[in-house]
Amino acid sequence: MIAVNTLDNIVAARFRSARLMLKIDVEGAEWDVLQGAANALEQTRVILIENSKSRNHPGHRNPRYDDINRLLEVCAFRLRAQWGENCLWLK
Repeated sequence: MIAVNTLDNIVAARFRSARLMLKIDVEGAEWDVLQGAANALEQTRVILIENSKSRNHPGHRNPRYDDINRLLEVCAFRLRAQWGENCLWLK
């Protein structure tokens, strides 16, 4: 059995009034992590995320690549820098 938790359960409650910086490098599970991070994203000002279009995905295609970018934009983040698959988003 593998224990699973969300960023909201782990981070948002623990750092309730803090401004956060998130670094997300989860080998293809970025979308899943972000789905459990609504409250944490509200507190976050900086995100460094590895968002690959192909690596670590079946068929070498990330079906959630554009969804991840749209979600961050909807949460008021703006892409400020990108090098390779690494992206810096700021709010």
